[in-house]
Amino acid sequence: REVQALIRAGQSAEEVDAATGWELERVRRFEGPVLAEREHVVGLAKAASVRAQGRTDGSHTLDRRVRERLQTRGVEDVAWDAARTDQQGPWTVVVAFTAGGRERRAAWHYDAQDRSIEALDDEARWLSEDEQALPGGLAGHPLLGTSTATDEANDLMATMRARRQRRQRPRAAYGPGR
Repeated sequence: REVQALIRAGQSAEEVDAATGWELERVRRFEGPVLAEREHVVGLAKAASVRAQGRTDGSHTLDRRVRERLQTRGVEDVAWDAARTDQQGPWTVVVAFTAGGRERRAAWHYDAQDRSIEALDDEARWLSEDEQALPGGLAGHPLLGTSTATDEANDLMATMRARRQRRQRPRAAYGPGR
């Protein structure tokens, strides 16, 4: 169980081998089912509905939104993975890709029970949230990560960070009646 928990948490067989002292072949016997589970969770998360302006039919999925947004950046090669460190907690789903000459990652929490997705970072918010949910919308904004649009992209990212900080403040901080 410990070996499977380490693999479920995102460690490779080689990392588990180094951490536990088990022989690599022994670790690999336990790896297959857990890797299949992680792949299955990625598939579920990619099929999760995301909000789309004017659409309520559930046709806008995380996978579709991410592919559309990455295509605007000229990104075609992406790698998805999922990991979970707490047996009862949500899965963390990650997409890795190269854009603007840099390796980038976006992460979401995926709750398998209610099939909901929650962006954990600015990159994930940009990739998955509805344009109307983002400050000022994305229409007309330059592609993030391009050198010709650095100031405008930084302004967008700063606004998104400020929104995240406001969401994370405890409700009590706003005072009574709010």
